[in-house]
Amino acid sequence: MRIRTFDDLTDWKERIPRLLDELRAMLQDPAFAGDLSVASLDPLDAFLMQSFGKSADILKKEAAPVHDAAAAYIGEVYLRNIGSEWDWEMVYPENHMYYGWPVVESIEVATLMVCPHGSVMSRLNQRTDMTLRKAYEKIKQYHDREVQRP
Repeated sequence: MRIRTFDDLTDWKERIPRLLDELRAMLQDPAFAGDLSVASLDPLDAFLMQSFGKSADILKKEAAPVHDAAAAYIGEVYLRNIGSEWDWEMVYPENHMYYGWPVVESIEVATLMVCPHGSVMSRLNQRTDMTLRKAYEKIKQYHDREVQRP
């Protein structure tokens, strides 16, 4: 879902509980606790890698429910475990891939912003060992280092 106004952002936030329920139903994986823990990113990562060949596949209209649900879940993991809030990204030009996506921004570190939709696309494009969980851990390390900085 692209965000263009504060009303859109409010709609996105209101949709999140339903999106999380939809994701739990999509995965149907006993390893996926759906508890917004960092460990729960692993079965989500495996599901995305098995379901989509590349990021262009998840940008197709029929994949939008999966993309939104996965992004909502990833964002909520950040909110729960790092302390962030939902916002939307308008820095990029309108024709940029990430323009208008919901983002999570750290409450404590002004320079920390993550685009969960972009996280999904990056994971599918790279197909390296940089899993969703490892990406989270790198961002968490950056967060903790910045919070400790005098």
